[in-house]
Amino acid sequence: MKRRNKRAADRTEQFVLERSSSNYAVHEFIGMEVEVVSPALKQGKVCGRIIEETKNMLLLDSNGQAVYVQKNGAVMLFSDQGYRWEIKLEDVAYRPYERPKKIKNARKVVSKVVDDGRTE
Repeated sequence: MKRRNKRAADRTEQFVLERSSSNYAVHEFIGMEVEVVSPALKQGKVCGRIIEETKNMLLLDSNGQAVYVQKNGAVMLFSDQGYRWEIKLEDVAYRPYERPKKIKNARKVVSKVVDDGRTE
């Protein structure tokens, strides 16, 4: 009978994080339904699901069309936990796997959008 290392199993469970307001900026963006507002877009904003992310670009699936959005100058809005959240994409312009190491305080990057358009 093999002995199972219980401590190792406990350590791996600690690193599984669910999305919350304190870690949105360092969490994986792929698969999220978002609205991106950018001055570089012809229509000004685009809604869709993030299907790919690089250091400087997001690829969105918007009604079956692939739309590339530059992170520089863009703002990403999304809904979760009954609130609307805003992330300035230039603050998270890192490779997805580098973002947890580079962003020291993830709470400062994410802000809650109040009903009248202000941010908290």
